Amino acid sequence: MAWSEKVMEIATEKGLKSLLGDVNGKSRFARYNIAREKVVDEILPQILRTAVDLTDHGEGHVSRVMDTAATLIGLANVESNVELSAPELYCLMLSVLFHDVGNIFGREDHQHKVAEVYDYVFPDGQRDMLERRIVLAVTSAHCGMAMDGTKDTLKELSTSVYQLERFQKVDVCKIAAVLRFADELEEGPERTSRFMQKQHGYKPENLIHHLYADIVTPCIDRGEKRIALTYNINIETSGSTDLTAEAENKLKELLEYTYQRIQKLNQERKYNRFYCESILPYKETTVFFHFMVNGIPIMFDLPGSVVLNDLVLPGDKEKIFVEYDPNYKTDNVLEIIKKTLNK
Repeated sequence: MAWSEKVMEIATEKGLKSLLGDVNGKSRFARYNIAREKVVDEILPQILRTAVDLTDHGEGHVSRVMDTAATLIGLANVESNVELSAPELYCLMLSVLFHDVGNIFGREDHQHKVAEVYDYVFPDGQRDMLERRIVLAVTSAHCGMAMDGTKDTLKELSTSVYQLERFQKVDVCKIAAVLRFADELEEGPERTSRFMQKQHGYKPENLIHHLYADIVTPCIDRGEKRIALTYNINIETSGSTDLTAEAENKLKELLEYTYQRIQKLNQERKYNRFYCESILPYKETTVFFHFMVNGIPIMFDLPGSVVLNDLVLPGDKEKIFVEYDPNYKTDNVLEIIKKTLNK
């Protein structure tokens, strides 16, 4: 795909020139252009060749994460007022470019394998150690475990001081929160191949990730202060009115995995908004399910949506997805579907 200019790129270049002056602003932004060209042309295409079973981690994914991040923080156009400064937007864009490059060395701990690629993009003589420190800190926090053994990777960034230009402080924790949540939200059919699914081109243990990507459409609804997830689930019956045992097992597995991902995304929403004011507006996750049978939309006797909000009663434990609406317990969903098909 050909990279199209992003609203975040335009706003950042304009902001850097305004803050640093035309010459210094252009010089700083030129580093981003160098990084984008090398990462997009030389690094990202190789990830697909070395990790064929992953959902897309190439140029398309990086492009969409950047668009998602812009939408999250309310950067609708270059005149939008956002809480991140121009240096912070610059560091966010660089971190988006580099966040998945470690996959070229293998999936495990890929978030900690960025340094070698960064140093290739900016070899000795071109390296900016302040910039490098920020990019490595942000990308290492976008997933995985913290040093204390928890998944609170942002806490370690909240107490440190980072700067890009002299006297230009950069809130790395906020940047990392935006990247982490934008990356979590970047799912959808664009990240998989239906041909590969049908031809069993993915390893069995990885197929569920692709099936999930194929059914989900996230929406950042800033006006309604929510994240909306729409799931389009097709049930194949091979022309029969019965749900075969194989189809039932596959559907149950997909639903259970979907519920886990909904729970994870909702936790990420609450977690990242704790560390970043730009994400504070998103107070709930709304989930919509649309079912089809052999490609034809069909109505089942199930609620059209489930709302996961932040209301917690004192003494209550955190709810799992089906506790927000027990109608969506997998056994109940399967029973309703089978009854509807047999009518």
